Parts: sequence; structure tokens; C-alpha cells
Amino acid sequence: MHAERRTRLLAVLSAVVLIGALGCVFVRGAERLKIAQRNAGRLLAHNEMLRNSLGSEAQVRGLVDRLRGERDVMKSRLYAPNEMNPYSFATLIKRRLGSHGMTVARYQVIETNGARTVEFSVSGSIASFILFLEEVSRSDRSWAIPSLSLNMKEGTSTADVAFRIGYEISRD
Repeated sequence: MHAERRTRLLAVLSAVVLIGALGCVFVRGAERLKIAQRNAGRLLAHNEMLRNSLGSEAQVRGLVDRLRGERDVMKSRLYAPNEMNPYSFATLIKRRLGSHGMTVARYQVIETNGARTVEFSVSGSIASFILFLEEVSRSDRSWAIPSLSLNMKEGTSTADVAFRIGYEISRD
């Protein structure tokens, strides 16, 4: 009888432990389900907010098309990788300076940090140099003057000018 009672108590104890373990698993699963539902609600609200902030598909497509157009315009101002070299560019700039009445004393190609520019020393009237600068700024190509030094000649409207000018090459 004692063994039977012991077996029954062990069976009841095992059932209680099993029910307790199942209860813990159930409670933990219910907590995880609540957390998942809360996160899902928050993510759905965030998704809706993003959808509203983007606007309609037509607006997004219009924006993408406008940005592509701007990129194409910017790329059209760049030289193709084999379209221009520093020596041809120097000759082009020398001709442009001459067409404005500027006298080129010297010029040289300079490479700094992988960027090639052409350094010029010129003299002539300030008005002519301003016209040249205007031509550079209105150029169909992307030209840049990273440095410029101007020495006015006293009592005249002429100056000695030293400057560097470079051009942009398309990278893709």
C-alpha cells in the first residue's frame, strides 16, 4: 500500500509540475504575443506614416524624373574621360585669353592630389580679364578656378594675373 501511495503521489506531483511548466510556457507565450502585437501595431503606424510622407506614386515618379534630368544636365557639363587632356585644355584657355586681348607670359600643367589644373601667368586690362572670367562662368563645361592672384599696375587699368584653372571629367 505504501508503494501504491508513493506512486500516486509521484504521479500527482509529476502532473502538478507538468501543469505548472505548461502554465509558465503559456504565460510566457501570451506575454510574447502581446509584445509582438504591440510591435506590429507600432510598425503598421510607422509604415502608414512613411506612406503618407512619400506622397503618391506619381509624385515620387515625377521627383525621380526631375532628379534624373538634373543629373543628366550636370553630367553633360563634364568631359568624357578621353575627351580632354591638360595640354589641349591649356591650349584652349590660352586661345580664349588671347581672344580677350590678354598676353600669356607662361603656363604649366600642375597635378595636385590627382587633380590636374593649368597655371597661367597673364597680363592685360582688367576689363578683358573680367570678360574671360564671365566666359568661364558661362561655359557649357564645368571649369573651375581654384586660385587667383591679381596685381594691379598703378595708374593703369591693367594687371598681372596668376591663376589656376581646371576642368571636370565624368567618373562613370
